[in-house]
Amino acid sequence: MAKMKGNQVHHNPFLKNDRPTTNGKIHKVKNQSTKPAAPAAATPPKDNRVLFDRKLLSPSWKTNRRIGPGLVNVGNTCFLNSTLQCLTYTPTFAEYLLDRLHSKNCKVRDFCAMCALQDHVQRCLMGDKTGQTGGVISPRNITGKLRAISSHMRLGRQEDSHEFLRHLMQAAQKSCLAGLGKLPHNVQETTAVHQIFGGYLRSQVRCMKCKAESNTYDPCLDISVDINTSTNLQKALKDFIKVDHIGGRDNKYKCSACHSLVDAEKQMTVHRAPMALTVHLKRFTYNWRRGGMDKVSKHIEFPERLDLSPYMSQDTRKTAQPYHLYGVLVHMGGGCHSGHYYAYVKNANGKWYCMDDDDVRPVSIQTVMRERAYMLFYTQEQGVDANIGNKKRKTEDAGRNEENSVSEQKPKRAKSEDAVVAKPAEPPIPSITVTPTTTPPKEKPVEANILNGVAGLWVIRSVHVPRKSLRGNVSPATVSSALSHGNRWTVRPLDESTPPPVNRLLQRNSSNVSTDSSGSDEVNRDNIHISQWQVRPRGNSR
Repeated sequence: MAKMKGNQVHHNPFLKNDRPTTNGKIHKVKNQSTKPAAPAAATPPKDNRVLFDRKLLSPSWKTNRRIGPGLVNVGNTCFLNSTLQCLTYTPTFAEYLLDRLHSKNCKVRDFCAMCALQDHVQRCLMGDKTGQTGGVISPRNITGKLRAISSHMRLGRQEDSHEFLRHLMQAAQKSCLAGLGKLPHNVQETTAVHQIFGGYLRSQVRCMKCKAESNTYDPCLDISVDINTSTNLQKALKDFIKVDHIGGRDNKYKCSACHSLVDAEKQMTVHRAPMALTVHLKRFTYNWRRGGMDKVSKHIEFPERLDLSPYMSQDTRKTAQPYHLYGVLVHMGGGCHSGHYYAYVKNANGKWYCMDDDDVRPVSIQTVMRERAYMLFYTQEQGVDANIGNKKRKTEDAGRNEENSVSEQKPKRAKSEDAVVAKPAEPPIPSITVTPTTTPPKEKPVEANILNGVAGLWVIRSVHVPRKSLRGNVSPATVSSALSHGNRWTVRPLDESTPPPVNRLLQRNSSNVSTDSSGSDEVNRDNIHISQWQVRPRGNSR
């Protein structure tokens, strides 16, 4: 633009109310430029690309599979093992990895977190190269690259499972975006990771003066809820969407509609629910009085079937679909700097299993619901058919859970906090007597009323077992730990030899049985508390 002469002042003709002044007086100046005004910059078109089609995902298991193996604890890696077990039995994620949809187009040259997860799930659910499943495996493709997943995590050190899950999901997201260049945020949130675990949270601020609403949408891979004032998951989610008031003398909200400092209301809701929902219960909080971290150890009730619609935005609430529980991750211990992690997962056959490092055992749903959960894993029921199938499976699961509750084995560890703090008072010493029938036949042994055939069908086993160390190994052998070892004790006749060492299966202890002429067996356990022992069939192995 040419320079102005005299009292004229240089100004920008494209700005409104840009009037030059002379000696404090405002006067108009005509635009003497003959060039046409530059057109306003056009907004670039929105990029609506989708990196992974959500329709390719399977919402449930395609086939029925047996339970997979346990995982070796290579040194305080229970946080990693429990997290991997929950991810392995996420139906949508597992089927995606088994179909090898990522490795077909993988462009990562060095370590790929998604390919490592794919190999791990393949070993757990499909077996090794020989097709054999079960046993115990080492997650070496994950533990060997722990520094690549998180730069500050170390093997052999206590770590947090929720923090590891977040870093693992970020590493998997990075693998999905490899080789694609710089992409808008809305396109980055269409990868397979976000299509399975991702959703959106809406933060809405409402002006109390002009009633204008301002919405902000943030992607999320899990939901963290506070449990300090809650006794169940529904109350924690209700507090999560609670309306917060913004106002006061020094905390006014600047409304962009009425351009004034006003009081406002802010609310966080779930705008789009994920296919696989992960809920993190905030058990580790900062104590301002003590100046350190504390753990919230109380039990939080959680449902097996979750309805998320009351906690969603009003305009997307109709699209909500119910969730059913498939995984529970537990932290055991009194503090946040030590403890032990283990998980409960629901297999494709509908049965629940406890995955405690290398120990895998069936449990009932009642045992799962009694645990003090740290993270909850839900999967979405797709459509009407899923709801009908859920009602149909409800009766089947009830029968399975009833069977599991009968044959359920007590955990091989005695790690509960109550057992560490104080031991219950010992009850008076009772005795168990097997009463024979009145006229038993000589050729057939008489079955006991309680033991149902002491000769070998039943075993008597202590429920007190040695503690497992933080490394995942059984404590060193001592007299007390040996007497309460997980190996089973059985009843044996007088004529048999001395039983083997306690580290092996002890067959038929001669000090506990005397045989009379009628052929019946009389069990006398004067030195054993009835509350410390449990009678169960021999066929129920660990």
